[in-house]
Amino acid sequence: MSYLRRYISSASMLAVQGVFQKILGIFSTIILARNLNSRGFGLFNALIITVNSGYGLVKLGLDGAIHVRMADKDDSDKGNVLGAGLVLLSLSGLIAAPSVFVFSDQLASLIFKEPELTRWIKYAAVLIFVQCLTQFLYATLVGLHRFAFYSVTMVIMSCANLAALYIGIVLGGLQGAVLAVVFIKITTLVLFITYLKRYLQQKRLRFEYDRFRETAIQLLKLGFPFYMVGFVTIPVAYYMYGILSASAGVENLGYMRIVVSINSIILFVPSSIAAATISFLSEANTDIALAQEKFVVYSQLNLKTTWYFCLSIGVILWIFVPTIIRIAFGKQYLVAVTASRLGLFAAIFMVVMNVASNTYFAQKKVSLIFVQNAVYSVGFFAIGVLLVPRWGILGFVFSELIGYFAVAVFVVLLFHLECRSLGMNPNFHWFLLVMTAAAALVLSVVNVLGNELLEYVCGTGVLIAILISGYLLIFSPKEREAFSLYINQLFRKGRQILF
Repeated sequence: MSYLRRYISSASMLAVQGVFQKILGIFSTIILARNLNSRGFGLFNALIITVNSGYGLVKLGLDGAIHVRMADKDDSDKGNVLGAGLVLLSLSGLIAAPSVFVFSDQLASLIFKEPELTRWIKYAAVLIFVQCLTQFLYATLVGLHRFAFYSVTMVIMSCANLAALYIGIVLGGLQGAVLAVVFIKITTLVLFITYLKRYLQQKRLRFEYDRFRETAIQLLKLGFPFYMVGFVTIPVAYYMYGILSASAGVENLGYMRIVVSINSIILFVPSSIAAATISFLSEANTDIALAQEKFVVYSQLNLKTTWYFCLSIGVILWIFVPTIIRIAFGKQYLVAVTASRLGLFAAIFMVVMNVASNTYFAQKKVSLIFVQNAVYSVGFFAIGVLLVPRWGILGFVFSELIGYFAVAVFVVLLFHLECRSLGMNPNFHWFLLVMTAAAALVLSVVNVLGNELLEYVCGTGVLIAILISGYLLIFSPKEREAFSLYINQLFRKGRQILF
């Protein structure tokens, strides 16, 4: 089977899983928003932010490095990758967990200006250690192309998470919700361990340590730029969340979870197929029989298809954001409408950054990932320290938008130069960038005017313009023909299943 067909097959499987998981994740946010008060919702989100930030700081880029090394066609060194990866990520967790526990009071009081957070941040210590082990298993599974098991397991555990959250809140309020998260994370870890142990036995792979030092150094070198990325971006984001909590109240961390939940709809497909993208681009990049130009064609098609798709979905969501918040989360969260709408465009540019990162990582050009994240962090921080204390959540989201837009310009410039060097058409990158920026500007002006009818009319007009002009100007005739054939096949399979 060709790279493209295997990529589409695995990406489709992960996309379906990702869509289900993200939808269930939104439902978990709905359960939290409707059953906890705004303060409790904000405290819960502060805990989750701490877990994600703590793991991001100590993972050293090892999960990505393990993923790429396990996806290589050469099986001879996979045992040592397993052994070194497990030891390094376990040590990371053992360093991070006690540190967070010991300094929980300082994090709560100095960063968030919310002493009540101390008891909840202590739970983050346990969750960070579990996350380190889980991400080792995840990176190994997707590196070995075990997409089916991973997809099914994550959907099942997402469903279980909904039930556990609801039961936990009913029985114990905020503490019940936190304990439910701990229970689900540990259960997922156990399931991953059980499956991977059996699979490795079948493939006669085992954990090896005879070349531990050499392999560990290789993994750290490959993941080091990601550590540097985390070292820059994560403290910046965590500090900005702290400013938001201190200046506007911890409730705003709950509002931000609403913004993130709505924005995550845009990320359904891109984040879901990221693992497949890295695996197959990594394999393609190491295949000497595959021309460099072919690799660039695959990566360019991935970028423009994802960007075009996310921009279209983003405009649709922009139209219905007030309705979504009112029905799903409740009227008390309508204050987050403007921030959510602005955040949609920040999410689109973030997708561009992530797609580019996947390509750079597959090529092992990880220094470019550090550069683009540094660009984002500088833009986010420089604007955020000025606007967040004054504008609160709106200043936070606008600062993110500026940071991600700066990265999108950087990405487009790099792809433009690469296309020109290979004699390929680079113009679609600039068209996508201008089209996204124009849509954000027009719809932001419409949002300020506050006329609901005008919002529907202008939103629909912008969407139609994007769909038509984008389809005709971004994709080549050959690509449009391939899309049409693929869609026809999907419809045929659908009719066969239904009838």
